[in-house]
Amino acid sequence: MQILEIDNKKYFFNGSQLHETLPPSKLLEVYFSQIELKKIFDNKFKDSKAKGIDRLNGSQFEKQSVNHLKTINKKCLSGTYKFSPYAEVLQLKGRGKSPRLIGIPTLRDRLVLNQLKDVLAHIFPDCVPKTRANTLIHKISREIKQLNYQANDEEVMVFGCDIKGFYDEIDRNILLEILKKRIKSVKVIKLILSAISNPIVPRNYRNKNLDDFTTEKGVPQGLAISNILAAIYLSEFDTEIRKVSNHYFRYVDDILVIHKSNDAENVKSIIESKLNLLGLQIHPLGSGKTHFSKLSEEFGYLGYLFKIPKISVRQSTVERFLQSIVGKFSDYLHNKSYRLNKFKYLTEDLLKGIFLLELNERITGAISEQKKYGWVAYFSEITDLELLTKLDNAISGFFSRLDDFNNKPPKSLKRLVRTYYEMSYSPQRGYINNYDILDTNEKKIAFLSERGRLNPDRSYDESEISELFIYYKNKNLSDLEPDDATLY
Repeated sequence: MQILEIDNKKYFFNGSQLHETLPPSKLLEVYFSQIELKKIFDNKFKDSKAKGIDRLNGSQFEKQSVNHLKTINKKCLSGTYKFSPYAEVLQLKGRGKSPRLIGIPTLRDRLVLNQLKDVLAHIFPDCVPKTRANTLIHKISREIKQLNYQANDEEVMVFGCDIKGFYDEIDRNILLEILKKRIKSVKVIKLILSAISNPIVPRNYRNKNLDDFTTEKGVPQGLAISNILAAIYLSEFDTEIRKVSNHYFRYVDDILVIHKSNDAENVKSIIESKLNLLGLQIHPLGSGKTHFSKLSEEFGYLGYLFKIPKISVRQSTVERFLQSIVGKFSDYLHNKSYRLNKFKYLTEDLLKGIFLLELNERITGAISEQKKYGWVAYFSEITDLELLTKLDNAISGFFSRLDDFNNKPPKSLKRLVRTYYEMSYSPQRGYINNYDILDTNEKKIAFLSERGRLNPDRSYDESEISELFIYYKNKNLSDLEPDDATLY
């Protein structure tokens, strides 16, 4: 517990939680104090491998952290902080689709953005994104049941739509007007505007071409504040739509409304008109991203497929999952010789074991910080268990290509069907890899050795083991999340 004295008054501060409400201008003094910045850096960014445009990772930043933290404190409190251009990363979305443009801030800017996110969360607690997609699916399925739906009922309609280029189309002027209703601090507003108007640039850009990457609207994706700003932007819209529909759901830019047919068309029109006032549009009917149909007809939402009473998974989502599994097999087949030559301590038997361990984790998912990761964790609301059986059979069939396993699945191959029950009823029992139990240096060494991540011919100190473990864990957890499972 930290005691902060501001304007001769004492405030109790514990992490990101203030025990009293402060005006926004004073929040900067709390969240950007050097003590708090140092604590957040040590807890969240010290081991970070990500590099922004300055190419500094956590350990490199730490060498000059005292000066960096002083600079952040001084400039954020004076209203003169400037962000470095965000490094460009293009995230592929599939064939025929434009890639998603992600901005990677420098570590110093990430620290500022993390604190700015907490400032916004303190001012807009009602807009803090908390919902995971499958939690929303659970609510939808529960509310459908509450409608006492029957198979021959044609009185209920479903309207689903996707906002076109949501983050890129956010009107900054409208956003700032919404923010100013609660934020009276010019410094806080200036810091937010600086963060969202900062350009995303290729790593090889030249300063003289910086204006070429500057945009007039939108909120960059990939920032700590992106999601909460998006939620704030649509908060008044959400309130208005809930006044006209009791069964309204939104997950980032995906909207779903279940409504009585006698007024469903009116609700659809209200959604479109109010989005237009925010400078946003939805995809047209027939585009595959917007639908308006009877509840008795099939419809999709967030990767799920509803055909009441059955809840399954969209075919395209199933195919993406199978492709990720096929990728594990292809990687093993094509890179086996390369790995044996590069890492002399690896053997064929060890590589086989590593492949199976990583394949099993892709099947079961994992647990970290008491949070469930993986395909089954995300699609835990399905009732179509036959689909999981089909996928298990498909994965087993892939072993027919592997001579190393005598062209048949090993007995230790894990299954999606069992994962479904384990994830639902006993996730801690051991079937699913739990990173939380790897809480000692000895356990981490054993884990990394089993995964072929340690050379037995050299020694590692405790900090190296911790760094290797965090890197490997974070990479695996990142690979486990389906496209639709991003936290909002």
